[in-house]
Amino acid sequence: MLISKGVRSPKELAAILNVSERDMRIKLSEMEEKGLIECSTKGFWIFKKTVCRLKDKGFELAEEAWRELIERRKKLEGRLASVDEERRDQVLRELVREDPVLLHVIPLMLWFNLVPAMLIPTFLLNELLLNGHLLEDMDINDEYLM
Repeated sequence: MLISKGVRSPKELAAILNVSERDMRIKLSEMEEKGLIECSTKGFWIFKKTVCRLKDKGFELAEEAWRELIERRKKLEGRLASVDEERRDQVLRELVREDPVLLHVIPLMLWFNLVPAMLIPTFLLNELLLNGHLLEDMDINDEYLM
């Protein structure tokens, strides 16, 4: 999804998902082997830059992932909108327990401005921004990177 929205380099993808560039390159290599993306190096010497683009199969998965992300956003907003600020942490923890992938797609929701950051409790933002374990703790679906 990120690649389909214009994020092309492993460095940019790693920064958005708060993972190491090395881990991102490994994940991109796996996706390339599956025929989802194509990565190439452009430039020369110190001006080299790796860029990735989607293949047809990747576009299909990216569209599906976008629909899933919108559905998760609706569920998240629906549950959090009617809750006062004091109970928001508790409700979000329940949501993450019900749908663990939510923990890993919230950074995408924030990056795409699908949910306001003020809806996401501090404990979760700290978890996402400080620990940087998105790809290490869970094999995030390929389609979220596309």
